[in-house]
Amino acid sequence: MSATLRITTAVVALGAAGCASGRVPVATTPLEARQFQVHTFEAADATLVLKAAVNTLMDDGFIIDTSDAQLGLLTATHKRSTRSFLGTMTSFMSYGRVGPWRTTVIEANVKIDAFGGGSRARVSFRLTHGGTGDSDSKATPILDPAVYQAFYARLDKSVFLLKEKL
Repeated sequence: MSATLRITTAVVALGAAGCASGRVPVATTPLEARQFQVHTFEAADATLVLKAAVNTLMDDGFIIDTSDAQLGLLTATHKRSTRSFLGTMTSFMSYGRVGPWRTTVIEANVKIDAFGGGSRARVSFRLTHGGTGDSDSKATPILDPAVYQAFYARLDKSVFLLKEKL
């Protein structure tokens, strides 16, 4: 499988997590979730992995909210606003205007620490479906291991590119 196809597949997997509004998260304990949220980088220092994480998230359309190299902490959000077709048509036919916007937000939290001769990263994603008001919003953790595998595949590539100064 070509690198471009793998990256496209990974981006689609992360995007699909944002589109699955009716999806119920898999029953996972915090310890089980940590197993697929953690990834070790053998010969990469924590600062390099943090830079690679910034690049990876930005490539995926995230906006970096905070970054603290000393703590190895990074937070980012990816927002998408949409209007449902049914809501738009109902509002248009009733009031002559377009229906309300609904916002979907994926939040990413990244923590990177030195570990042995390399570093260890833990990433968690959270999906928030916003309604027409704040009270309509509901946040759920993304607990699909495939999303994390796809992210770490892209992060591995970004670490490699930074190490090789490409």
